[in-house]
Amino acid sequence: MLAEETGRKLLAVGLVAGLYLGLAGCFVRHGMLNFDEGFYAYVAREAMRGRVPYRDFAYNQTPLLPYLQGAAMEVTGYGVREQRWINAACGALALVLGLLLWRRNGVRWGHCAALVLSWCLCVPLLYYDTIGKTYAWAQLWLVVAAMTYFIPDRPLLKLALFSLAGTLAVGCRLTVLPAVGGLWAGLAVLEKPRLSWTLLVTVPVLTVLLILGPFFAADPMNAWFWPLLYNIPYHSRGASLSQHLHSLGQSIAFVPGIALLATVSLAQAWRKPREPGGWILLAGLAGWILSAGLPEVLTDYATPCLSLVIVGSGCLFGPAPGSSRAMTVGFPLVLLSLTIGGLFHVPSEIFLDGYLEAVDRTGAYVRNHTRPEDKVLTPMPEIALAAQRDVPAGLELGKFGVTVEMDDQTALRRHILTMERLRQLIVNEQVPVVALCRFRNGNFAWSVPSLSRFSGPFRRQLFATMLQHYGCTYLDDHFLVFERRVPGGKYCPIDPAEL
Repeated sequence: MLAEETGRKLLAVGLVAGLYLGLAGCFVRHGMLNFDEGFYAYVAREAMRGRVPYRDFAYNQTPLLPYLQGAAMEVTGYGVREQRWINAACGALALVLGLLLWRRNGVRWGHCAALVLSWCLCVPLLYYDTIGKTYAWAQLWLVVAAMTYFIPDRPLLKLALFSLAGTLAVGCRLTVLPAVGGLWAGLAVLEKPRLSWTLLVTVPVLTVLLILGPFFAADPMNAWFWPLLYNIPYHSRGASLSQHLHSLGQSIAFVPGIALLATVSLAQAWRKPREPGGWILLAGLAGWILSAGLPEVLTDYATPCLSLVIVGSGCLFGPAPGSSRAMTVGFPLVLLSLTIGGLFHVPSEIFLDGYLEAVDRTGAYVRNHTRPEDKVLTPMPEIALAAQRDVPAGLELGKFGVTVEMDDQTALRRHILTMERLRQLIVNEQVPVVALCRFRNGNFAWSVPSLSRFSGPFRRQLFATMLQHYGCTYLDDHFLVFERRVPGGKYCPIDPAEL
């Protein structure tokens, strides 16, 4: 009997992983680019070269992702395509771990199938977990942290492993801190009879200090500025309560199936406060509400927490009174209907064909037209990465590495460029190649840290100056490459207003 159940689990794991990777593969190949992807891939290589975030280059998240992703890319190679496949693998692993938790809690195979499909058919969740951002890694560690709830009879080991997984999650993305805090609160409630408050507080704090402390010690000023002070002006711009509620409502509307799942499962969590699944659900909801409701600008910050909502809700199906026909048949059908209905509201803008191929072609062109020691001035670090070249110091964040809000000394201290310094690189022709993109607001459009957009005339003047010194020698639907002008050179005509 045990062997039969093990065989079913292995078969289910293979099918679920294959289903997820098959769907995620569509977003690897056709997902719209995100302006963060290039610098996340680039700094992973820099970390593997021995450079340290904050101390040696600007990095606007907590510091662990470059090391985790960089270690994986040492095997796969460096690039945005590899980054997307690594994220897809993290998403598949998180889903498989969720499935194993559901079966451990006695959830029926039919309910497991409904949960898996609600996860795999949720396009916003699938898309944001596949493109090259921090979400997939943070999500994976959140699920691992939730799994520690079910370690039997070893409370101290449970706390230690939870502290490690929670620190890794926060170390990949700071905005999952409310979800980790919720998981810690649940662990404290469930294990308080067996663990003292001293241990419950000391073990997580020491783990955080041990893993994240060295990065802050290496450069305390930048370690405070980039993950915290850089993000606060952008995400706390005095939005009204109605704007925050609209942002949260929009996040819920994007994932109607998960919203229904959470609503129904909350009743179960309320009736059984000692069930670990309830605390996992509440932690996920805390992260979802705070991540989507507090920022004024982006609802996708809630993405890593949605997995906790699904995992926690699913764990509650096991102890739930499953004899009810409504719960056995009706609820999974409604859940899938809402999830499938959400597919009809997916914006077409999340798809873009040809981006990865364009990165490869443009990178190959740049590599063939530069020397290994040459720098590539570009707001898209993925081009430099594909060309196996470096960007000028201060442009590791690409389009997010330019400011008019700091003087030269402060910008140098923050490891970014002032706009005047960027202009001098162009005017003095200090780089042989400039690679730009053809996406709206993709070419040095914002000033750090406010991310206020430069005016059109300001940018046109910058690019008009560039065209006096560099001519366009390569272009496709996604990118343009400019090289130093030489007498008699043939160049493609470019209007500065198009840049």
